[in-house]
Amino acid sequence: MGVRASEIEQGRLHAPTRSTAQRSAWRSPAWRQVRVLVVTVLAVAVPAVASASNFGSGGGIFLAEDSTPGIARLSLTNGFVNAVTYVATSVYDPTDLNSSVQANQTNCADALGHDVCAFDDAYGVTGWLGIMDCVGTPFGADPTVRCTRNRVRFNLSYVATVNSPHSVACHEMGHAVGLRHTALTSSCLSNVGAFPPVWNAHDVAHVNANY
Repeated sequence: MGVRASEIEQGRLHAPTRSTAQRSAWRSPAWRQVRVLVVTVLAVAVPAVASASNFGSGGGIFLAEDSTPGIARLSLTNGFVNAVTYVATSVYDPTDLNSSVQANQTNCADALGHDVCAFDDAYGVTGWLGIMDCVGTPFGADPTVRCTRNRVRFNLSYVATVNSPHSVACHEMGHAVGLRHTALTSSCLSNVGAFPPVWNAHDVAHVNANY
């Protein structure tokens, strides 16, 4: 049976429905997320934007606070531990971003220098593989509204999709620094089918122009 992933909202990576057996395949029995954050979710449905202008706040997308994002890894399973570290070192850092990965964190807090907080869990049949939202304080004006703390979540309830954890992490962590969807499959911000775990030249140019 073919598997598709399609994206219809900024900040949200949609996934097909999976069976109970498949949903349990990535479930982490050692940890269940305690939902204690007061979340400001600003995502709304918007159409995909053209690749030449796939950057800027609005529709649930926020820029990171500054060019030195601290990335907090909170209770991630092995696949996404590796994926988040990969994005920091191989996607963020070759640009004008200078990130730092803070491993084994216990909470997502501005005071600890957490600019991007990454979680994973079996969130259930939500329709998304990954999602990004602002759980800190937004400031500025569109198209460059920044957030003091962006949260990224990966849904372990979906497995065997066309995209790897590295691709999903690249996509959602791209949203966390202001990148929007693109129709180009050369970028992990693609909103069509499978995509590689990399940013393309358009993405890099946008990031370098804004950090």
